[in-house]
Amino acid sequence: MSSQTILTSLLREFFSNVASTNTTLYLEDPSFTLLPGTTTYTNPNYNAMVTTFNTFCNDASSALFAVRGLVTLPDGTTVYDSNRVNTATAARNKTINENHNTRQVIMKAILGPQGQYQYEGKYSTSDGAYESYIASCIGGDGVTSLGCVRLSLIDR
Repeated sequence: MSSQTILTSLLREFFSNVASTNTTLYLEDPSFTLLPGTTTYTNPNYNAMVTTFNTFCNDASSALFAVRGLVTLPDGTTVYDSNRVNTATAARNKTINENHNTRQVIMKAILGPQGQYQYEGKYSTSDGAYESYIASCIGGDGVTSLGCVRLSLIDR
């Protein structure tokens, strides 16, 4: 089975999963609340997205490959990366991962129609490994998009 076939199946599964619902809920309101007396931010929808997306990636991984998940805002700001530590404070401060607005598969997904999948295979500068990617916009097309979800396969 090709990596494109596996990724297509996984992305379809993602969009029928609670992880997709939680991702959309967060992207519809990506604001954060500062916890009193701290430097820590929170957003219940963000926390739910991280929990369910981590579970999705872990469950989808196998002995042959790991599944990596990534969510960006329309401007390419990474707000979730399953290979990083994801906190509401890091998402708010834009420190989870570098901006992905120049990534071909992200740009095509953000600008393309909702439900259309974009594919790419390349060396990941973030992970230092070759990855096969699939991405799709969430919540609209082009300028109305809430963001982008990208899944990738990493050979083990």
